[in-house]
Amino acid sequence: MENIEIPSAMPMELYSLQDLIRWLVSSSQGQQATIFYFQKDDKHFYATLIILPGYYNFKGLPLLLYVEHDSNPKSNFIRFDIRKESAESAITFTEGFDDRDSNLGYIQYIPIVQLKTIPHIFRFEKK
Repeated sequence: MENIEIPSAMPMELYSLQDLIRWLVSSSQGQQATIFYFQKDDKHFYATLIILPGYYNFKGLPLLLYVEHDSNPKSNFIRFDIRKESAESAITFTEGFDDRDSNLGYIQYIPIVQLKTIPHIFRFEKK
């Protein structure tokens, strides 16, 4: 098998966790959105990996959207309610799904996957 060097994704730091969640909810139509959590240099990061089509000879540009946060995840899922006006009230950390939300199109659950090891494609230097 040929050794192929895979470059790291281009990092893009977002302003807040709310911005990351809004991006995921608005762009994940028909796909499961996932947030990855990892620690680096005693700091907490929430991130997702996306591909912008048309870059790198039309193969796509991998972007690591991330936000530095003040704490580790409080649970395994984020519940996002698009009806709420403030970002703080729209986001709830939860351990699982509420069956009452199952048919509501305005509620979305996003899993938080905690990474033990940071994959090469997620590596970046924060300046």
